[in-house]
Order: sequence, then C-alpha cells, then structure tokens
Amino acid sequence: TTALCKRLANDVFMERRDVEVLKLDCDTPNPDDALSLFCDVLGVPLLRDPLDGYAPGGEVLYVDLPGLPLGEQDEWRKMRARLDVLGVETRVLVVHSLYEADLIAASFDLGERMGATHIVLTHMDELPNGTKLWPYILRGGLTPFFISHGQNVTSDYSNDVLRIMLEKTFPESLIG
Repeated sequence: TTALCKRLANDVFMERRDVEVLKLDCDTPNPDDALSLFCDVLGVPLLRDPLDGYAPGGEVLYVDLPGLPLGEQDEWRKMRARLDVLGVETRVLVVHSLYEADLIAASFDLGERMGATHIVLTHMDELPNGTKLWPYILRGGLTPFFISHGQNVTSDYSNDVLRIMLEKTFPESLIG
C-alpha cells in the first residue's frame, strides 16, 4: 500500500493523471483507513470490491490487494481468479529489498503464478548492497516499474531503476 501511495502521488502531482484505486478483499479483509485518507487528500476515488455497475472513469485503475502470507496458496489462487475476472492485465509484484534471498525468490515465484508483469523494489534506502537483487532483476519476465527508497509517501521514489541498482552495487567512483 505504501508503494501504491508513492505511485499515486507521482501520478497525481507530477504526471497529472486521472487515477482511481480499487481495494480487493477476497477472504482476507483489506483495511483501507490510511489509503482512504491518502486518496481523499489527493482527490482520488477509492472503490471497494465488488464493483456492482462500475464503469471506469479514470485514466488508470490501481488495485490494492490484502497482505497475504506466501504459504496461503488457496487465497492466492482466489485472488488471481478475481484479478482475471476484473480483466487486470498489468500486475505489479512489490518486493521488500531487505528480505533474505530465499524469501525474495519465493516472492518472484508467487509473482509468476499470479501473472505479474512488473516489479517494484522497496526499502532500497536501507539496503547496504544491491548485489543480491541482480539475479531477480536480470532473470526476466518482470519489467522494473519503480524503486522506493525512503519513508516519505509523496517522494523517495525513482523510475530510474538501473541507476539506483548501480549505486547500490558499485562504488560511486565507478559510476561517476
């Protein structure tokens, strides 16, 4: 949800895009207190599932999923089915960059099963070295969407994934 808020702030303030947000629940409740307030401040409509009689009114519809444990395979299958029914084709896997390599690998595998098309890496400001992320970025299949590198929900965001990854991997004297 924090990564979504960063994207929303960028789309609304910098890109001047007309966006909407949909909160999905499935069997797991997805509270919307913080996102609801943030959407109100930005003037972004926040929709809840089910979308009875909904007709898209914005340029972009972002869908926020509930946090589910990796092991909840049945819940993830239901969520994938719901995204399929809604016709959501672009799907973003959000990965906490401080996770251990095996958890990142499991997240990428889940992203593949969920039909993810893009990747967002978060907490890059706290990562001392980005070396462990290269195999996942280079393995293909997921286009980097953006990198989150700070706590501020209206900034600390970069579309220049390659630059941030290089800065986190090599000494500054080599990057220049």
